[in-house]
Amino acid sequence: MVFGALHDTSWRHASVGGYGESKAYDAGHESVVPSPPPPPSFLAVRTSSMSSTSVAAARFPQDAHDWDFAAPIIRELYMVQNLPLSRVIEIMTTKHGFKATMYKSRFPKWGWAKNEKRKPPEKRAPRKSRRSAPQAEPGSSEMIAAAAAAQTPLPPTSPADRLMLHESPYARHLYESCRALDIFITSWAARDPRWQGDTLLTSLAVQPLPSYIDQAVSHFEGGDYQQGGKFLRLAFLDVEVCIKDDHVLNIFGLLVEWSDPLIRFPGVNDVEVLMAFSKYVYQQALIHWGNHPITLMCRGLLEATRYGTERVVSWMQSMFRLRIDVFRSLRGTDLATISGQTQFLSRWPDHNMTLDYMQSQHRRIQQIQETYGADHHLVLRDQMALLRIELVQKLPSGNLEARLERLCAATSRYKRSADRDKDPYAALKQHTIFRGSHFLLALFRASQNDWEKMLAACREVIYLDCEPVTPWGSFVVLVIDLLREHGLHEEEERIIAWKKSVELSPSLEKLLEEETASGEGASNLVSGLVNCKREETVE
Repeated sequence: MVFGALHDTSWRHASVGGYGESKAYDAGHESVVPSPPPPPSFLAVRTSSMSSTSVAAARFPQDAHDWDFAAPIIRELYMVQNLPLSRVIEIMTTKHGFKATMYKSRFPKWGWAKNEKRKPPEKRAPRKSRRSAPQAEPGSSEMIAAAAAAQTPLPPTSPADRLMLHESPYARHLYESCRALDIFITSWAARDPRWQGDTLLTSLAVQPLPSYIDQAVSHFEGGDYQQGGKFLRLAFLDVEVCIKDDHVLNIFGLLVEWSDPLIRFPGVNDVEVLMAFSKYVYQQALIHWGNHPITLMCRGLLEATRYGTERVVSWMQSMFRLRIDVFRSLRGTDLATISGQTQFLSRWPDHNMTLDYMQSQHRRIQQIQETYGADHHLVLRDQMALLRIELVQKLPSGNLEARLERLCAATSRYKRSADRDKDPYAALKQHTIFRGSHFLLALFRASQNDWEKMLAACREVIYLDCEPVTPWGSFVVLVIDLLREHGLHEEEERIIAWKKSVELSPSLEKLLEEETASGEGASNLVSGLVNCKREETVE
């Protein structure tokens, strides 16, 4: 930042000029100030040794007559030439032999009023602040505390400065979290080859943890604490796997995207379950990463939970916005950046971001269609994301029903193609795109009160022809919430009963039995949370 205005020295030239004129008195040159004859009461007696330019001996005024005689000279200097009072006193003493100190008491009697305005900020010399002062030598904490207490408080600061000054523990941890995320993304992009192009998304391992969390929250909301506890234990067990994988999207998902449903977890006290989860995540990060940006971000989430739901949401929003900004600066508006915007806008509406998002999505869809065709999975995914934001935020759009039906028809064709090719990666994509598009259609049918067509779309979302795959559980939870919201409790209970019979595969049941027998910390922690919730319900 340039502080050119503070270094403007033009204000000094006026003072220098005034001072030059006053120097004429001492130099014996012709002065602009009249030199009346000295008053009789204080006329100095000159000795024969003094020259004509000698200065009269200064004497104090004897009475009011002396003051009245000197008044015109003082007025010329003080009011007309606008000299400072100290300079007026000096001239009157050295030039006119008038030595007095009670000037200000005489001004009101003479009816003089001089407004001595402060110099404008840009013309005042820069003031030194505590921040610009040299740092103290290292010393004991007592000496530092005493020195800090003796200093005056800092003036009000801007929001950015307040954040950097760490005025509250929450602000300090939020600042550390944002700084750690920025450093982590930037350094990861510079050193990890997975950052390049589409590899960022294709190299991301599919984690079942978000599905476990969604299903745990759903079971607890429905009152099935035993089944909810099982999925919560599975989520805790999967934390270590996610922490070890340092993929930038994996770490961000663990801390922000996937833990978000725990905010509405029906715990005993506000965000108690999220606090226990974030504490466990922080412990695992300390074990595997030590003093690392990942650890600082985990600690930031834990500290945010200590202040309640509002601060947790604020922390997540700040982290989400920073991720979008950093991705945009490093990658532009590619799929990874737009995916982050989609996740953010589906949770927290933002008008400016929505406008930018809609424009970027339309341009991206048009470019991909020209390159790969209208039925390419990237086109279908972007169209689904665009329609999702339009539905969630209830944005006005034309032909919404026709667009949703075309999207569902295209995803159905893509699903049949993926099933025929037996491609695992394509199968995973078709699960997400096919189920997601039909759920959006179900949302639209519900808004139109067309229950029969809504249930038909829901059946496409929850279909299962093999063991449950990772996204399946989360989509079933969305359908259950939709049915519960519109009062279709009979269909809701039927789906819950069917889901409970198929949701835990034999391998997961065996994993839970082994974990319970080992008595690990995650099992004990979840058992304590479940018991607390049961006791709360009984009371």
